[in-house]
Amino acid sequence: MADAEKALGNEKFKAGDYLGAITHFTNALEIEPNNVLYSNRSACYCGLRKCVPSQPPNSPLRLAAALALSLLSAPPDTTTH
Repeated sequence: MADAEKALGNEKFKAGDYLGAITHFTNALEIEPNNVLYSNRSACYCGLRKCVPSQPPNSPLRLAAALALSLLSAPPDTTTH
């Protein structure tokens, strides 16, 4: 059942329907939580430009996502050395 929800979420994501994908990934997480589903749901939020941590607390993926977001939103280094 979780695999079916994940597959539907992947289809919605590929079509650019991020809200629909979030629904399916959340449904799958309720059945069988795992880091791949949390990561997929995070990608949906980024697609909506609403990057929020959707990983469980103390998850290594949450730290990695926060680091990636900070690097993506940081202004480019224009200093010369």
